[in-house]
Amino acid sequence: MFLSKENIKQGLEVLFYASSSALLFASIFGAFLCPAPILFILVKKGKVLALITFAISSFITFLVVKNLQISLFYTLGFGSFLMSTMYLTQKGPTSISELFLKSSLILTCMTLLIVGGTTRFNFSKLSEQLSVYIEETQKKISETSLLSKKMSESDELKSFTQSSPQYVAGHFLTQLPGYIFTFLFFTAFFNIFLFRKWKNTLFSKKEKLTLWKAPEALIWFAVLGLVPVVFHIVQFIPVSTNILRVLSFFYFLQGLAVLAFILSRRNISFLIQCLFIVALSFTLIPLATSKELFSNIWLNIPILIGFADTWFDFRKRLITPKRSYL
Repeated sequence: MFLSKENIKQGLEVLFYASSSALLFASIFGAFLCPAPILFILVKKGKVLALITFAISSFITFLVVKNLQISLFYTLGFGSFLMSTMYLTQKGPTSISELFLKSSLILTCMTLLIVGGTTRFNFSKLSEQLSVYIEETQKKISETSLLSKKMSESDELKSFTQSSPQYVAGHFLTQLPGYIFTFLFFTAFFNIFLFRKWKNTLFSKKEKLTLWKAPEALIWFAVLGLVPVVFHIVQFIPVSTNILRVLSFFYFLQGLAVLAFILSRRNISFLIQCLFIVALSFTLIPLATSKELFSNIWLNIPILIGFADTWFDFRKRLITPKRSYL
């Protein structure tokens, strides 16, 4: 019977996860996790219900955000990521690294097509809209007594409120590519990692994430990106900061792998490991690129460890037994 108790329960479950996905996408921080509810349905109920969940979620997204371009980004952008995840895992065990690279590439290509097609690269219009939003934000910050107090203590916050909205918008747009790619890579990795936890039979058991390393070729891009920063070659700083912002994500993952490897060898509980790594991740170190607004790259301990691991290979040193000369 179509209206059986089981079908009603299943329909409500699909509606719940579809709504969750749409509402996560509509929030600032939840946008990272918006594919997760549909991936969960995929694991629990199968491909057909996952596609139905995504279709309902796309419609709810449009109703919630009330913006065709943003809804299009969700439907085509994250839709391509979900489809690629389904396709790449149906042929048998795969590695999380391979799935991450392939699905990230698909997600990035779709994003570039959507952004290019919807804005037609009209950055002047985008800059005007961003300037209006920044102006409203500056007024709200100035009207809040607690934030006003913080402004007197923070040079960056003071600079933000005292600068013209057009000036702030221009600097933000120069860093936009780095923010977009980092967002896409982080979204793909985080959701695939959850997907692996929910159904590890789809992934290769030979792969150990604690031994993961970023491709060695990336280190030379990082070095080239640091040259304009170190020597303050102003005309190349916007390009180099975007490159460094994207690469820092990969070295952040490598740093996490190194820390997880060291802590696991000490037989420290998983919860304590997570709390320790989170605490280190929030320890930010500014890399001054120039005196311009929003021009700093913020590094943390995992990024620095991942960067250094490319040369020193900490895990290999810990695995290799020390020679005895006796």
